[in-house]
Order: sequence, then structure tokens, then C-alpha cells
Amino acid sequence: MGKKLTDKERDRMIEVLSEKYKFLLTNDLMKTYDVQSVLIDEIILNDDGSIEEINMEIVLDYLGSCDGDSYSIGHMLRRISEDVSDVLYKYVIDNKTFKFTRDESFPVQVSEPFFLTFDYKADETHLARLWVKYEYGL
Repeated sequence: MGKKLTDKERDRMIEVLSEKYKFLLTNDLMKTYDVQSVLIDEIILNDDGSIEEINMEIVLDYLGSCDGDSYSIGHMLRRISEDVSDVLYKYVIDNKTFKFTRDESFPVQVSEPFFLTFDYKADETHLARLWVKYEYGL
């Protein structure tokens, strides 16, 4: 049976992983997005101490242009979702070691990003707040 985390250890892990995800997303998306924040708001652990689920919120500003019509906004939202998904599938946390892995056979499912809010101001901001879930052992 794995080691159980104390509340302090869990809070520290959430803080560190949030910072790492922000760095990775910023690094991979810097030409198209300004990643403003990444917050892991919940980590659910199994009885053995391994990760069962991770829920995170991502806030980013799309730096590309958008005409403002419904087709262009829909296309932009789809692109944001696909770009974020691509990066999150690339950087998966091993649920036992808590380290990032690139093992594509790793048993994890990453949800489609869910748009919590989207703030659009023509030629100013295209700010998206997304929610994503990792589920392990599926």
C-alpha cells in the first residue's frame, strides 16, 4: 500500500504541479496564447495513495485575431480546445510517482476542455477560462 499524503503535502503537491503545468503550457503555446494561470483545484487519491483524478482550471488569452462573427468565434474556441488538449495529452502525470511521463500507453483519460467563461472584446482580449479533468485507471 502506498504512502498517504497529509493535507500539507497534498497542498504543496497541488501548488508545484500547478506551477509545472503553467510552465509547460506557456512553453508550448507561447506564440498563440498568454497563459495567465493554471490551478489544480482538486486531486483525488486512491486508497493506495496513487492519483485517481486531477481537476484543473486554466486561464489563457488567445493572441490571434478574430473577426468577431459567430463562425470565427466558434473556430477560435475549437482551436483553443484542441491546442490545450494536445499539450495536456503530451504531459501526463504518472499517478504513482507524481512525475510527468510521455508514455502514450499510460492509462489516463483527459477530458475535452470545458469553457467556464469566455471574454471577447474585439481587438483587445479573447480570454478563456477552461476546466479539464484527468481520470486514471480507465
